Amino acid sequence: MLTLSAPSRHSRPNLGWKTTTATVADPDVPPPPPTTLDHSLSGPPPPSPSRH
Repeated sequence: MLTLSAPSRHSRPNLGWKTTTATVADPDVPPPPPTTLDHSLSGPPPPSPSRH
């Protein structure tokens, strides 16, 4: 999964080193709250925060 965001991060050397860790997902998805990640584990993420 990280490989998908890897190409995008490659453009940014700052995040490049973070690609090795899951932390890259945090800055990669600032709009949605951490709660969305919880749902992602159980199943597909919600279409919008309004659903919550």
